[in-house]
Amino acid sequence: MRVLLAGAVVALLIATPVAAQTGGATVAPTGPVAPSACGELQPPPTLPDPATATREIMDAANTTYTAWSTAYHANLQCRRAESDAQRAVWQARVAEYNAGATALNERNSAWEAAVAAFNAREPEQQRRRIR
Repeated sequence: MRVLLAGAVVALLIATPVAAQTGGATVAPTGPVAPSACGELQPPPTLPDPATATREIMDAANTTYTAWSTAYHANLQCRRAESDAQRAVWQARVAEYNAGATALNERNSAWEAAVAAFNAREPEQQRRRIR
């Protein structure tokens, strides 16, 4: 029973690095995404009707729009920094996983070679095969 279980685990572990090596594939979040520390993206101001607006209305709208645009751009830059930081964490975790899976696969191969060498050195009638 242990031999069958060990074989199934080895097969699973050999196949797992392929699943981790998806390159730049996008994966949807599995749960709710934590809110950004940058605050909410504010809706744009209402634009005046250029056909009927006076110079004073357009100047006021320009001041309002410039302030909104500056704040919106700063919020986007903050979100980009958050995204870059999270991407770096994700890339580090993928690299750790891939290195661990490679080490495990190498150890599994060494174990299989040791078992094969052990099974080969005993006479057939005396051995209880390890798989």
